[in-house]
Amino acid sequence: MPPEILLVQPPRRRRWWRILLALFLLGALALAGGIWWALSTNQTGRLISHLFGQRLPAYLEIDRSDYTGVEELVLTGVRLRSAPGVVPAVTVQRIVISGELWKGEVDRIRIEGMWLDATTASVRFLHHMIQVEAAMPLSVNPRQIRMTFTGGVRVNGEVAIDDAQVEVVSTGPQIAVKGTAQYGGQPIAVHVDSKGAGDQLSYQIHLLEGRLPIWRSCDWLSSLELMPVLEQGARPWVPEFADLTGTVVIADHDWEHFTGEARARWDSGRGQGGLQIDRRFIRLSKVVIRDDGLGTMDGQAVIDTEGNTVQVSATSWSPGPRLPIPEVVPTTAILAAMPRAQLDARLVDHHWNLALQIAGTGQATLTWPAGGPLRIAAKGVALPLLQPFLPVELTLAAGNANDLNAEVGADGLRQVSATLQQARVLWQGWALGSLDGHVVLRVVPSGIDLDVTMPVLGKATWRAAPVGGALALEITSAEAVVVRLKGPQALPDLTGALRLDAQVQQRDQVLLADISRLRLDDLGITDVLRKLDSELSGTVRLHGTRLDAHLLGRITSGALRLPGEWRDLARRRPSFNAEITIGNGVLLAEKILVRATDATGQPLIDGYSAGLRGRFSLSELTGTVIGVVDHADLGWINTFIPIADGVFGGEGAVTFTANLVHNGIDSIEGHFLPLDAHLHLGQFLAATGIKGAVKFRLARPTTTPLK
Repeated sequence: MPPEILLVQPPRRRRWWRILLALFLLGALALAGGIWWALSTNQTGRLISHLFGQRLPAYLEIDRSDYTGVEELVLTGVRLRSAPGVVPAVTVQRIVISGELWKGEVDRIRIEGMWLDATTASVRFLHHMIQVEAAMPLSVNPRQIRMTFTGGVRVNGEVAIDDAQVEVVSTGPQIAVKGTAQYGGQPIAVHVDSKGAGDQLSYQIHLLEGRLPIWRSCDWLSSLELMPVLEQGARPWVPEFADLTGTVVIADHDWEHFTGEARARWDSGRGQGGLQIDRRFIRLSKVVIRDDGLGTMDGQAVIDTEGNTVQVSATSWSPGPRLPIPEVVPTTAILAAMPRAQLDARLVDHHWNLALQIAGTGQATLTWPAGGPLRIAAKGVALPLLQPFLPVELTLAAGNANDLNAEVGADGLRQVSATLQQARVLWQGWALGSLDGHVVLRVVPSGIDLDVTMPVLGKATWRAAPVGGALALEITSAEAVVVRLKGPQALPDLTGALRLDAQVQQRDQVLLADISRLRLDDLGITDVLRKLDSELSGTVRLHGTRLDAHLLGRITSGALRLPGEWRDLARRRPSFNAEITIGNGVLLAEKILVRATDATGQPLIDGYSAGLRGRFSLSELTGTVIGVVDHADLGWINTFIPIADGVFGGEGAVTFTANLVHNGIDSIEGHFLPLDAHLHLGQFLAATGIKGAVKFRLARPTTTPLK
């Protein structure tokens, strides 16, 4: 009989244990399989990308996600795009997230190898994303997170920031940042702290170290359309590098507006000022600049990045040797009179148009169009400030200019026009002033062209020629000219008007005028001459101490006071040819030829002719005249020194010497050859038919008793 096999059943408790063990192993395998599936298929990365895309207008890609235990998540190959298929704005090699992740709590984030590729499109995308994130409601109880970053920034493919090492402690919007990097090959160090909360939240950015490449920064910013292009022509006026260490800037909660205190040093100077920055404007207040080449300035500045303009206002300034101010401009004198200034610069077709406004006792605007001359428009400017622009022989001693417009090229002054007030002008030893009027001066190849209009005096024009020039002078009041004109020669008390057209030239310190026309209207000399009308031509030579003139003309009206009575000079409409000299207050007549004419100006056959010479003091009104007269009117001569109860008449040829005194002729003596002379002395003597040569002397009675 086979052995008996006994089957013994295990206890019920052990069976349940085995079932539980099997279930646990199956669950573990399922969990491990699930984890393996999640990790191998990057489900965590996809979940993070999905949640990120739901929160912000961006597309986040993660190549791989790995867990190290349950407290660390590693994301590899991270890219941030504005849309699928677009070039990434940000790439990251690896992100390590640490904390009690199973609770959804993050304590640390380490970002390694992050690169921001800045282009115009990517900067606009990132700015929009930041605005959306800033508008989202904040967590009521934000958790503190510590973050570190390494990486850099490329601008249109060129490395701008490299070797960046940044530490961030963030509690919601409250952050504290410490960072170092290489910016344009130069070391920088930045510290950022949060201030306030809510709408009052701001961020203080303190530049602990920073020698910034200004030119390259401007190039990067302009390539991102964040500021105008810094043209090559503008670079000499902007330092290549500036050390901004110590600059503190406050950013508002949405990083749209910045304020602070900027400090900068560069190779040739230093500067500081209050700073305000927004999307369009950069404003600098309380600016202090000291530059060895550009000069000094205290004031403020505004940069309009959309309008491509720069405006600098100075309460005081002093230009340096590098500013493009023509040497002819009297900068020191102008600054003393007009210390306040405002510079406006506008970028037009890649060139800067400059306008400088200065103010003080007067005001002026200086503009430099791109490629054009310096233009000046001013009011209330002291005339001596314009002296450097004028020829050396012409001096502006006093007065002001209103509505002044000038143009200065590389070769100096080109033209100027102005309305003058109380002007005083010096020229060739003569002083003319004070004057009100309008002046237009143009520099031409042969000298200057000048137009002067004086309401009280008249007007004058000068047209330069290779030697000298053409002068046209119209004086409406000779009296007003004499009152205002002082010089080496004393001028008679003239009245009336005149018109002069002449060719003028300078020869060996002598001013020569060839007069084609000199028209005298109602010309007078106090107590000597009145209502003289004449038209002259001839030559005038002006020496340092005397005036020589050779004049030809004809008198059509006028009267001479001899002696004590006015004598008609134009009864026979005399024509004359005169050579005179005026010097030291004395008139010398070496040769004066006079002849009577008819109404048409033709010589009268039976009219008188005369030759005269003499000397006359213009100040004392005394002198001597020596003359020869043919067909002399003896009766007319008799009227000069009347004879009591006597009449002397007829015609004759006369030679005479006359002594002139202040109130007339003191005596006349000489000889005459009578033609039909006659003499009557009261009732006692009547003589006619006088023949031969007669010697005569006519003199005023004297009260001195005879001895």
